[in-house]
Amino acid sequence: MSLGYRLKRLIKSDMHALVEGLEDPKWVLAQALRDMEEELEKIEADLGVRRNHWGKIKDRLIANQAITTALENDIEFAMQEKREDIAKNLIRKLILTRRNLEDLVQKDKVFAEDLVNVEEDYRLKKGAYEDVRGRCEVLNLKRIDDDAFQAAARLVSEDGRGDTSIDQQVEIEFLRRLQKEKEENHEISS
Repeated sequence: MSLGYRLKRLIKSDMHALVEGLEDPKWVLAQALRDMEEELEKIEADLGVRRNHWGKIKDRLIANQAITTALENDIEFAMQEKREDIAKNLIRKLILTRRNLEDLVQKDKVFAEDLVNVEEDYRLKKGAYEDVRGRCEVLNLKRIDDDAFQAAARLVSEDGRGDTSIDQQVEIEFLRRLQKEKEENHEISS
């Protein structure tokens, strides 16, 4: 085994250990919940689009069925009146309308099956999300939707020592000043 390979492996393992040490399970879990919510929102939006499209197909299907019925009646009337030229044109329209109707029936079937599959996928993912969220509540892990400043303040209060070290006080004061500077810059630009 070469020295370079061993060094590379050592550095890689140290980097993994560093990242694992930085990962706080609460933060990782909170991010996982946010990722799951984002995925669910995307699926909900996709379901809305699919339902809308399926509704349009159903509307076209109903319209074509009505046109087919009307053409049948018109052909029958033209045949009674011995108007072959009109009857042939209506029969041509009827054949084209029936083909369109067959295509729409097939599309309706495919969209219905596809919608059922997507809804089932959504239901399963929503159930998994609710399960994870429920476990978080049981473990008293709260959803964290705050910015870095609130997070820093919360972490300091969770320290449990009551008194904060000088380093923590420096960090908090620095964050407050950054926030104040950001607000001032925002007011100037407005």
